Amino acid sequence: MNAKKKEGHCIKNYSNSTAKAVREIPVKGCHRIILSGTFMQNRLSELWSLIDFISDGRILGDKKTFKHEFENRIDRANMKDATLIEKNLGQRLAILLKVLFSFIFSNYYCHSIDPYLLRRTKKGVKEQEQQRQIESLAETKEVNSSTTKQSKKALPSKQ
Repeated sequence: MNAKKKEGHCIKNYSNSTAKAVREIPVKGCHRIILSGTFMQNRLSELWSLIDFISDGRILGDKKTFKHEFENRIDRANMKDATLIEKNLGQRLAILLKVLFSFIFSNYYCHSIDPYLLRRTKKGVKEQEQQRQIESLAETKEVNSSTTKQSKKALPSKQ
């Protein structure tokens, strides 16, 4: 027997009535499954709520512990005024969570949670976008050059 929650996003807020009611359903000796097109929204607490449901609280501990050990520290690392120690600690905890999730979920979901674990700055995003544009332009020039050479070879020579 399996316990399914078709609209997983309805239980991402641990304190809402739906999430509380679903957690009260006894499911001893079976699996809990969440189906959702919106795996995670804005906060690590939402991710915790989903993991807490499927694991019956055995993986990430209770909400208070998760908030203290992971969420607050990762969020603090993403703050503009975070110290180097806070940033390093937050990044290590984020990596630890990602490794843990890789054992629970497919790699697709591991990559989809990256923005919530390791935040990027606007400057970093802009630099990445510029690098992608440069690489795309280089690829386009290479394709055009190759096409031009092939076209020249295909043309009959003037004699």
